[in-house]
Amino acid sequence: MKKTITFCTIFWLVAQVSFAQTNSFFVKDSLGAYIQKSMAQWNIPGLALAITQGDVIIYSKAFGVLKKGATEPVNSQTLFPIGSMGKSFTAFSLAMLDHQQKLSLDDKVKKWLPWFSMKDKDYEKELRVKDILSHRTGMETFQGDLLWTESSLSNRAIIEKWGKFKPSFPIRSNFGYCNIGYMIAGEVIKANTGLSWQQYTQQNILNPLGMKNSFVEMASLKNKPNVAVGHTITNNQLEQIPEGTGVMQAFGGMYSNLEDIARWLMLHTNDGRIDGKQLFPERLIWNVRNPFSIVGKQFFPQGNMLTVNYGLGWDMVNYYNQEIVSHGGAYSGFLSMMGFVPNKKMGFVILTNSDSHEFTEALRWTIIDSFLGVKTKNYSEEMFAYIRHRNTEEKKIMASWKDSVNVLNAHKISLKPFEGRYQNDIYGNIELKQQENKLLMKMEHHPSISATLSYMSNDRFLCEYNHPMFGTAVIPFSRVNGNATGLTLSVHPSLEYTTYSFIKIK
Repeated sequence: MKKTITFCTIFWLVAQVSFAQTNSFFVKDSLGAYIQKSMAQWNIPGLALAITQGDVIIYSKAFGVLKKGATEPVNSQTLFPIGSMGKSFTAFSLAMLDHQQKLSLDDKVKKWLPWFSMKDKDYEKELRVKDILSHRTGMETFQGDLLWTESSLSNRAIIEKWGKFKPSFPIRSNFGYCNIGYMIAGEVIKANTGLSWQQYTQQNILNPLGMKNSFVEMASLKNKPNVAVGHTITNNQLEQIPEGTGVMQAFGGMYSNLEDIARWLMLHTNDGRIDGKQLFPERLIWNVRNPFSIVGKQFFPQGNMLTVNYGLGWDMVNYYNQEIVSHGGAYSGFLSMMGFVPNKKMGFVILTNSDSHEFTEALRWTIIDSFLGVKTKNYSEEMFAYIRHRNTEEKKIMASWKDSVNVLNAHKISLKPFEGRYQNDIYGNIELKQQENKLLMKMEHHPSISATLSYMSNDRFLCEYNHPMFGTAVIPFSRVNGNATGLTLSVHPSLEYTTYSFIKIK
């Protein structure tokens, strides 16, 4: 097949042939070229992809390098952090304990964590294990994520602070993607088994499944040579992202590789069987795919408006009369995606070392369309055009903010009234001190995070954090008789939507 045939023409042909022919044609002739072109377009340094069918890995290939500017290639053994793909392991652990009747998914959280508390006592009494696993706690998406990201707080302290938020919705009425819910799940595992979630996962899932190159402890990664480095795009430049705090969490704390995740997928597509052995009961495998929450209606690449459900660590959607089960993962500098089509016994995993793209989403649907024999299109091109437009608009907004800063700096606004210590009942304290013509912000529970605040207008400051995950935000202050009395703190919405109101105490 000539490499000059266009992507759309290839997939028009793919859609006309049988499933078996589609599979072979797609994998052998067009996939690699499509990935390489898209990686260059999205500026992704490294990517690894595996596709499984039945109990066989039918495609496994790696592209690019471990880090920008290096020559060491990514391969099938390269370790990547898998982010929230790890939720499927935490949820599976609790589903297994439920199956073994060591606890019930309908147990109240407080049964296992007597110290657990919430501002709303009715929620505190009613919140169940199933609720935290299916994101129906009543909190909004990402609520409280500032508390744990690059934080020095203990898990218990984070959970206690999270409980002080006022829920945004009645319990079980809305889907709100909640990472701290899975942190609570990890504590429930420990309370029930006496093992940390890491120990339980290692002993009861990774070891039996033969996932020999998957790690849930940072110490296990020490001196490992084949580990991908994370990247992000800042000011149109691809940069290595700072290493994190080194704490792995039950909501997304695992490093793994293609071969190991492929085994996890084959376990699910074969109803608990692996290597000819029934490793886990069929009913347990099916239970994690029960739709416990309705995420809502979402647009999909084909233009369909479909209802997405959430089970125990997995998203589910009916796509062309096929159940698609999947979950993405985002970790500082990395994006990943895995999923499977149960009726086709097909699975896939995509691992990348950049967090500034949508190619995992595009590649996911390209692969699924191919296996289903659905006429497809170049999702990567469409998504790239959309993101480019969005980024252009964001740059205009950022430029207007900086123009405002430059104009006001010429007038040398006094920053003395804004200096001091500010307190939020949930977070704690932040400190603002003048540094030349800006304010420097230090955060009590984030020793590695700081920000510079530049005056804009109307008592608003442009807040530029020193870590790309925290981004840039506009921080408004309140003043009485010329002196600041409070501020509203925010971070990039991809980290958390919730804002924090601080009162000046000193």
